[in-house]
Amino acid sequence: MDTENAFAELGLAPDATEREVKAAVGCIKVLRGKVTDICATCAGAGHQVLGGNCARCGGSGAIPKRSFFGWPAGVTECEACLGGGIARQPCVACRGVGKMAPRGYKMNVRIPHGVRDGDLLHVDGQRVRAGGPPADIEIRVEVSEHAFFKLDDDGTIRCEMPVDGFAWIANREVKVPTVTGFQALQLSRDRLSYRLKGQGFPVQRRGTRGDQLVTLAPIFPEQLSADQQILLDQLLATSSGAGGEALDERLRTWNRDLRAWERSL
Repeated sequence: MDTENAFAELGLAPDATEREVKAAVGCIKVLRGKVTDICATCAGAGHQVLGGNCARCGGSGAIPKRSFFGWPAGVTECEACLGGGIARQPCVACRGVGKMAPRGYKMNVRIPHGVRDGDLLHVDGQRVRAGGPPADIEIRVEVSEHAFFKLDDDGTIRCEMPVDGFAWIANREVKVPTVTGFQALQLSRDRLSYRLKGQGFPVQRRGTRGDQLVTLAPIFPEQLSADQQILLDQLLATSSGAGGEALDERLRTWNRDLRAWERSL
């Protein structure tokens, strides 16, 4: 088999929803290609040796050249024997090219979880069913970047996602994308970063998965509507007691110290 056709590149990112995901959890990919077999009749030579002297050059391997006026002008290599002087004929099986016509193949390749960009996978040709290539295949994996995830060398997957600012304040639950699907995440207004155990990328091929780090970016309206402003005023009023004093001890202490500092000026 032509060695140039024994190497294949396998991309794992046919669309934006699959980038890095299949590399993390593994998959089965259909690999298609073409192989060019060396002609078995002539062993790739493109001709068959008949033996004896070449009839065209008489065994010399050269043909005299003639000038425009018919005068001798040196010699040139005999095309019939390629300068060898031995009688030969083009191979009928391959039509003199030494290779057979390319033929297509199709095979299923199991991609283990945890492959990285540039990894080489070896496929034993003897284990491939009929219709596959008659030789071993070396596959170079190409992993494209994902639209949502960033991969660290230690297997950590990072995901930065915007979230409704009011939902964050209200400690609501949101859906977070992971390589295996969505996962529910309970928000806490005092946190912007969350760690999802075991939702990252395998540290080693076929190994255990790392963690996923989710960083939130609370999004608030650039301009409040009239209804939102009224609701915020009502919410603000609930944080003050009689006489407008703050209900939270931290705020009361700060305001008290601030007034004392003002009097000392």
